[in-house]
Amino acid sequence: MKSVNNEKNKKRSKLIIAVIAIVELSVIAGLITWAWIEGSVSPGLKGNNLQIASSPGLIMSIDNRQTDVININDYILDRPDAPFVLAEASSNDGRNIVIRKTFDDDTQQTNINDVYVYPAVSADENVKFIDIRFKLRSDYDIGYQNVWLDSSRCFIKERETENELEAIRISVTVTRESGSPPTAIFAENVTTDSSMRTINAVGDPGTYDEVTGKIIASRSQVVNSFESYDSSYTGSTPLIRNLANGEEANIEVRIWLEGGDPSCIDYDDTAISGYNSIAGKNLDLSIFFKSEAAANQNP
Repeated sequence: MKSVNNEKNKKRSKLIIAVIAIVELSVIAGLITWAWIEGSVSPGLKGNNLQIASSPGLIMSIDNRQTDVININDYILDRPDAPFVLAEASSNDGRNIVIRKTFDDDTQQTNINDVYVYPAVSADENVKFIDIRFKLRSDYDIGYQNVWLDSSRCFIKERETENELEAIRISVTVTRESGSPPTAIFAENVTTDSSMRTINAVGDPGTYDEVTGKIIASRSQVVNSFESYDSSYTGSTPLIRNLANGEEANIEVRIWLEGGDPSCIDYDDTAISGYNSIAGKNLDLSIFFKSEAAANQNP
């Protein structure tokens, strides 16, 4: 696994990315007692260079037009009077997203350490979290293709320092006529032998009080590495198997700041400086899809 990480770090000097992974869910009981940016009224990250791209042989289309690169910045709210900021959010399955409630003053909370959330609505899309829908079509006249990520062109990092931002999540849902795989969740620095790690998250009904929004329980969120869906690595799994020539798949990509991640904090006493805030940082992100002929030419 160390050699994989070394190779990935070398490749990440490039400025294009790829992202997507498959989620496994296991329900656990318990409270979130760490993470979330403490005492912050408007926590979040600013989006700078955000894009989705694909290799030749795959055709992307969005808003009824074909494109080689989707510039996510074109779809997010970003005005001088209302700049786009990823708000703290959470999702244990990559589909049910909740947004952290903010309060004008601390007196509106009975306990400043409690975290309150509400289910994301359409008005939050591309304002507090990113939700991009597009189509991906096979264009090779060679039969069926498998669609993978190119991990050498995938990254989630802070612009100024180029440090990887582990608290950012990317989920991908694929819908196609011949069947849909589970939603995939990705993050940086997934370094276990199984190419995945688990944190506590919320999102499903029952994880928060539906009246007050107070978090009352958590579920496990399984996060995958980019390499685990890259054909360059042994044991990886394609994002889409056997995409037929001309077949079109509907893709939905969601990007959010995961409040349940241990690195989503405003103070880290293990850091050399003692201070390691994620709030207010500038985000660069890229997702890159690649394809190759499928060994099995049948769907």
